[in-house]
Amino acid sequence: MKKGLYRALLILVVLLITASPVFAAADRSLSLSTIANLKGKEVVFTFIPRGEFKASELNGYVWVHGQKFTLSCRLNDRDEVKCIANQSLYGYIGMTAVGSVAGFPFSGLIIDLSSVRNYCPTIWQASGNSWVAGENLCSTFKPVNGDWILLDDGSIAFYNDNGPAGPGFYGESNP
Repeated sequence: MKKGLYRALLILVVLLITASPVFAAADRSLSLSTIANLKGKEVVFTFIPRGEFKASELNGYVWVHGQKFTLSCRLNDRDEVKCIANQSLYGYIGMTAVGSVAGFPFSGLIIDLSSVRNYCPTIWQASGNSWVAGENLCSTFKPVNGDWILLDDGSIAFYNDNGPAGPGFYGESNP
């Protein structure tokens, strides 16, 4: 009876010792945010970490178009992990990248943010019998005639290509 009890306790202790690192590792993750060419220079892989990572753990690799590249990664002040390849990936824009950083797999499309225009149409608001220009509303998409947006103050604005004061978003009264 005692031998069986000791064996059961020994097995339980071994299981707890081996399982605890697995549970600790489950508290950490790296989630891919973007893979983007910034300002025509270098493709940057951005990850959002959960949990603590040592600088020595932040390394990895990526496969693009059948070629493997080593990634150098750092944690920045905004709590993001930023990685760049040991070789320029500028020629691979539009292709899928598959890899791993700190043992966490990822995949995504390499996009070119250097050519994205910020559109900043004027917001026109009614003031008596005229329209007054407000702050610009910038976004990465070009609005089309009839688009609606919700402004910070809770009012609604619509985009008009040929409004009384020129193209832009025109404010409506608060709902």
